[in-house]
Order: sequence, then C-alpha cells, then structure tokens
Amino acid sequence: MIFEMTHRIDLVLPLMFACVIANVVSSLFSTPAMYGVTLSREQAARLRRQISSMTLKGLVIEARTVLRQDQTLEQAVAMFQDHPVRYIYVVDENNHYQGVLSNQEVTRWLLSQSPMTTPISELMVQPHFIPVLHPDMTLGEGLELFLTFMGERLPVLLSKDEPILLGVVRKSAILEQLEEQRALSERHQPPHIDFRISGDK
Repeated sequence: MIFEMTHRIDLVLPLMFACVIANVVSSLFSTPAMYGVTLSREQAARLRRQISSMTLKGLVIEARTVLRQDQTLEQAVAMFQDHPVRYIYVVDENNHYQGVLSNQEVTRWLLSQSPMTTPISELMVQPHFIPVLHPDMTLGEGLELFLTFMGERLPVLLSKDEPILLGVVRKSAILEQLEEQRALSERHQPPHIDFRISGDK
C-alpha cells in the first residue's frame, strides 16, 4: 500500500524486510484464529451428536465365561483356569442374568474344602456387583459406566424388564469407535483458513 501511494521503487526492499519482520513477530505472539476456534467447536458439537446417536448394539460380542446356576464349583474352577478373568456371568435355565461369581468367592469355597459338586446356586452370586449395559445405550452412556468399573468388559442385557444375557461389550471397543468417529470428523473438515483477530483468548 505504501509503494502504491508513493510509487518510490527505493522503498520496495525496506518494505519487504519490514513485512518479514512483522510476520515473524506476529507468529511469535499469534492469537487463536477465529475460524479455527469456530471450526473446533463445530467439530466437537458434531462429534457429540454422532456419539449420542450411536448405540452399543454393534459392539456386542459373545460372552465366553458364562455358567448356569445348576452347574458346579468344579466347572467354575475349570473356567477360571481357562480364562484369566475376575468374574463369571451366571444365568438361569432361560439365560436370564443372575449376577457374577468372583474368583475370590470360588477360592474361598476351595479353601473351605467344599465338595466340587456344589452347585453354583449355593455360592454367593452377586446380582448388582458390576454395572450392566443395554444394546440401546449410546457410546457415551456406556463409557460413563465403564468409568465407574475397573475392568475391560461389561455384560449386555436385552432390557431391564427382560434381563437376557446377550453378550459383552469391551471398553477398548468403545474407545476405538470414539477414536474412529473423531478421525472421520477431522478428515471431513473443510480447508483451514486463518482469520486472526487480535485480543482473542
């Protein structure tokens, strides 16, 4: 603008040098870009909407550590030996969830030299010891329950009124799904344009 106003060629080199210095100084003390802040807020809001619309249904996998109430202490011991888990899910003859049987409880019965034929129904099965999930829960709701539980998996029941054990959901599967949605959101963002506004905190 100064060159256009003065038409003095001898000012071009000093003006170029001044522009370089100004660019370096502004980079050192740059403030957030207005467009960048708005874009990040829109991405966060879009990601929240996506998470709130996605349910756990697609993440349910088979539960491999399940025993019926009429099975025995011996079968519980064998299952704990085959699977390095803390809990076994207990169901009735109709596959209705009854609770969990912990490895500590099984160990206590073994130390008391109880018969290996003791049915699981006589052991302490805890119905509300760990949270349960439902397939219509959102990813966010599932993650909130995992935050209260120090474990990798939680049982999934059909509904509160019909507690049929459908399987389990792993915490890592929820986190992977959230990370995938975040990556997709970033990949589909428009090109970044830097409109800086001074004094923006």
